[in-house]
Amino acid sequence: MKSNAKKFLAKLLVLCMIVGMIPGLAMGVSASPSNGDYPSDSSDTGSHTTTTPAVSAPSTSGGETVVTVEVKPSMSGTTASATVTSANMDKAVTDVLAAAEKAGTDPVVEIEVVTPDNAESMKLSLPAASLKKLGANADASLQITSGVADIALDADAIAALAKQAGSNATISVGPVAASALSAAQKTAVGSAPVYDFSITSGGKAITKFDGGVLTV
Repeated sequence: MKSNAKKFLAKLLVLCMIVGMIPGLAMGVSASPSNGDYPSDSSDTGSHTTTTPAVSAPSTSGGETVVTVEVKPSMSGTTASATVTSANMDKAVTDVLAAAEKAGTDPVVEIEVVTPDNAESMKLSLPAASLKKLGANADASLQITSGVADIALDADAIAALAKQAGSNATISVGPVAASALSAAQKTAVGSAPVYDFSITSGGKAITKFDGGVLTV
């Protein structure tokens, strides 16, 4: 079954491949937080405290069933930091898989990070156990939307990420200043924005996705 989510991934893969040819930009390894991944519940303290996200009811349209988890991040400067709790992610995955099986559609979990206008970078922590369950469905996908960047992973990428992660995986994305690019890089990207993107768990970078598709 070819869903809208898969078409979305295919279109964005072109840009990802272009940026992937530029050393240091496609999968930049960023320093992880001093405490590893952010905790997976609302007990997190300091600038990373988040409110409990809301989980929507499944919605089916165009060959796919979507459950959306809304997260309101905290801000530290221009960086928005958010955590999806295990309870909410588990509910989203369980609900979308059940509804998609019943409807005969592709399951999609959407994480909507409600970033304010001044957000330039984003950090999002996700529970690995829930990702493993979602990635076990060959037709599943994960979409992360925010005012900073949109990120999409197909089932193979989700499963590979979950396999390498500890309890949580932290996705970080932020802009790269034009002054940091070489002349060749500037020529390659033209006027398109360039982002530094990384996934870490326990202080280690995750860069292999076993043939899966991950696009930014």
